[in-house]
Amino acid sequence: MTSISPANHSAALTVLKQAWPPSGSALNFLSSAVFKASSTSVANAIAAAFTSNGELQKVFSSRYEAVMESAARKFNGISIHPDNGRHNALADTIIANRESFPPEEFTIHTDLPDGASITTIIPSAAAMKGETFKKWVQEKQSSFDAAQAAKEATLDNTVSGTAAVAALSQIVETVVLNTNKSRAQMLLQATSVAQEDLAKPYLNDD
Repeated sequence: MTSISPANHSAALTVLKQAWPPSGSALNFLSSAVFKASSTSVANAIAAAFTSNGELQKVFSSRYEAVMESAARKFNGISIHPDNGRHNALADTIIANRESFPPEEFTIHTDLPDGASITTIIPSAAAMKGETFKKWVQEKQSSFDAAQAAKEATLDNTVSGTAAVAALSQIVETVVLNTNKSRAQMLLQATSVAQEDLAKPYLNDD
């Protein structure tokens, strides 16, 4: 049995990525001959969503890369057709941002080479309300957790800074006291020496 090391597998995926056509503009895909929606109004609404929200294009491109890489891993390095990847990326983008697209249930359809095709049903916003709300709660919770973590980090830094200042003050105080004490001892010693000198009999009886 031949095994593929993670490094070699990663290198193979890198080569495959270079062979994949880029995701391209979502709007170009939506206006291509291979794409269809359940109605013209739905197709126009999807296009309008991408036109008004530039972040959706970033999500679309990111999902395309993820889909193509996932397919390559699943099928031992043989990826799916780019239009299949774009279709899946579009479906993922719509589901993840359901509130930005037509609220009713609709379908998206893509024709693939050799007569193949793929159709995806997008549930209505109402049917997805539970999942959409769960996503909203998770986002709010994540934002709260991040804010709390930042607050605690700031508090920790403040406490640490206060403790450091207190410790430094203690050190300075100790050094000053010790220095003053040493000076006092030196002065006392000098005074003692002077007194001893004064007590010496400088006149010899001789």
